[in-house]
Amino acid sequence: MKRREALSAISVCVTTLLAGCLGDGVFGPEEGCPDLNIENERTYEQRDVGVLDDNGVVLVSSRDGVGRLDDRQFTDEDDEWVNETDFSTEVLVGFSHTGGGNVRDFEPGILGVEERPDRTVRIYSCIEELRPGDVAFVYTALLRVRYEDKPPTRATLSHWTEGEKVTYTTGE
Repeated sequence: MKRREALSAISVCVTTLLAGCLGDGVFGPEEGCPDLNIENERTYEQRDVGVLDDNGVVLVSSRDGVGRLDDRQFTDEDDEWVNETDFSTEVLVGFSHTGGGNVRDFEPGILGVEERPDRTVRIYSCIEELRPGDVAFVYTALLRVRYEDKPPTRATLSHWTEGEKVTYTTGE
């Protein structure tokens, strides 16, 4: 009986692993996304929230700038997360862009975040449209990005959809 239980457990693990791998190839952001060489990669935390009314990017590098976020759609937990930001070592970067596909199946992936010498924080994201006729949706997120020395003064989002790149830039 133990052998049957062990074989069953192994079968479930292999099936789950294969489903995860196949799922990444079909629904993940990796397919059709560029392979980037990020030199000064930064750590970040992501929170999916309603941040902007239109496509673009916003940088908040001080507590005084929090009012620039479109927080009408924020939950109490979102507000608390924003308030926990330590602006002496972190900035908030909000972005919004339109993507194709089925939002229940996947979401745009963050390929990386880097800090450039000109005090620009760059976010790279990617998503692909899976099937013709998929509905477009607006994806919004807020990142809390750690920085070194001085806070960034500008943010840039480079986003790829089906191999086409669009870039949004803002300054503070």
